[in-house]
Amino acid sequence: MIERRIDDKTVHRTVGSVIGRNVVTAKQAREAHIEVSAALQKGADPLTAKRAKRTAEKVDSITLKSALKSDVKTKRRGKDGLPLKERTQADYLAMIEPAGTTQTGRPTQAGELASSPTSPSTS
Repeated sequence: MIERRIDDKTVHRTVGSVIGRNVVTAKQAREAHIEVSAALQKGADPLTAKRAKRTAEKVDSITLKSALKSDVKTKRRGKDGLPLKERTQADYLAMIEPAGTTQTGRPTQAGELASSPTSPSTS
């Protein structure tokens, strides 16, 4: 565990695990401590950079929802090469729609492939 005071804030960073799959040796921990401590002293937080990179990758990644929407628009029927019928497209897209309400206020169920309310959905 590294503790540094930066810009009048105390910053805590863990350099490795002592149990489990990602166990680090004492030598690795010392080397990581020196690297992270030096970076924090310079004002560059490796954890912030890592989180920003992970967020950027998440934004750039393709989702099931976007892949299905794209596929439904471009997919052709095998027997005659025509685009999918509107009803088929609607059925596919209904599978990824979240729960909602009708115009009259009645609740609707979420599609079978809709993301759960606890996980963030992206278009």
